[in-house]
Amino acid sequence: MLRLFYNRLMRVKRLSSLLLFLLTPVVIMATIWVMQPDLGQATLDLQQARLAQARNQPAEAAAALQRVVNKQPWRVDLYEQIGSLELQAGNVEAALAAFEKVTQQSGLSVSGLLRLADLYTENGQYELAKNAVLYTVDSGQLPAADYEKALELIGKVGKAEDRLAVLSAWLIADPRNARVQYLNGVALAIGQPAQAVLLLEQAAAAKEYRSPSAVILDALDAASQEESAAMRALQIGRALVSLHEWHDAEAAFEQVVEVQPELAEGWAFLAVVRQSLGKPAEEEMQRALALSPDSTTVQALAALYWRRQGQAEVGIVYLHAAAAREPEVAYWQIELGHALCDLNNLQDALPHFIRATEVEPKNAQSWIELARFSLNYDIEPATVGLPAARQAVMLAPKDAAALDVMGALLFTQGDLASAERFLQQSLQLDAANADANLHMGQVLLAGGDLQSARPYLDQAVRLSPETAVSKLAERLIQQHYPKP
Repeated sequence: MLRLFYNRLMRVKRLSSLLLFLLTPVVIMATIWVMQPDLGQATLDLQQARLAQARNQPAEAAAALQRVVNKQPWRVDLYEQIGSLELQAGNVEAALAAFEKVTQQSGLSVSGLLRLADLYTENGQYELAKNAVLYTVDSGQLPAADYEKALELIGKVGKAEDRLAVLSAWLIADPRNARVQYLNGVALAIGQPAQAVLLLEQAAAAKEYRSPSAVILDALDAASQEESAAMRALQIGRALVSLHEWHDAEAAFEQVVEVQPELAEGWAFLAVVRQSLGKPAEEEMQRALALSPDSTTVQALAALYWRRQGQAEVGIVYLHAAAAREPEVAYWQIELGHALCDLNNLQDALPHFIRATEVEPKNAQSWIELARFSLNYDIEPATVGLPAARQAVMLAPKDAAALDVMGALLFTQGDLASAERFLQQSLQLDAANADANLHMGQVLLAGGDLQSARPYLDQAVRLSPETAVSKLAERLIQQHYPKP
């Protein structure tokens, strides 16, 4: 009997142990639930955040995640998401606070650091922004796709050597990329011309960079014939200006005025370049005018400078002075025409463009400028613009700009087939021509070929950001390719 009781007791104990084992997780979870009544709400907030993101509601998603970290402060992993969402929503201060929270408690990803650098830049904290960018580059973990953003940021907050550091790292990360080869070649043109030549020759294998690479290579060749370091830098700097490579042009002209501070042309170019970068530059321009007030080059650059400052009337004074000394030079007439366009005085502008073709009738650029004026302002495109474009093409049949304006004017007249043919020729010669890309997109849209048109419009936006060309291309994209 005792043995039977004992056996029953042991079976009960074993059953109790088993039940305790099985019920322990439930007991623990129940205990946690009691101790953490907000745990269920945090789960709901996470779900709400995901739903808000799916609905493209970044502010609502950020708020939901913030509620989670308020209840669960150890969830540091969520702060980077919050920062990204706040930035997407346009809440810069909140984004900055979230990103800095991550850096204090754990560490941002390299992509997060770039976003933080962007915020520092917007807040005027340039040294912090520069350090953040350079850290991402030095880490060796920056994806190749993020170097474009890193380069953009360092251009705003760093010096020439910082920009070169980013470019060098990018070349290591993506050595066969023609754009990276080209940008490195341009940046090295002043300090390391031999290396620049090698990189530019590689970049020229890509159609898009064939023409701009040739411009720099020609300048490097011409510069090699100069004995003076200042004149070598001046040759290269002028070429960089023609390609709108402002950062590298600034480095070139800084070298010019450092080596030869009495050279007025160097100061004038430096002023225009710094103006293009959004920097104050009136002191440099005034110094150029003080050194050589009668220099036609300085006067031309002074006119350009004041036009860009929104003071076209001042620019016109310099242009008239230059035109009076050189009445048979088409350039002054063209620039006077442009300055009058700035003042919306199209009636007085037209005679100057016509005069340019009269004083230099064999200069294709004179005819191109007249044709462009007619095209851009819709001034007699059939009777003034088209004949001017035909003359330009006849004088320079391999000039991409001439072929582009011819194609664009034919488009205005409804001749889509001929327009497309001329634009194709233009792009074959210069694939990086933003105007030609825009015009080709317009022609293809008019012909109903939306699929083929889109890449040209995208290229126009990329090649000429924040210009009338890119804005028109963006409007066409929004109109014909609505987001789902």
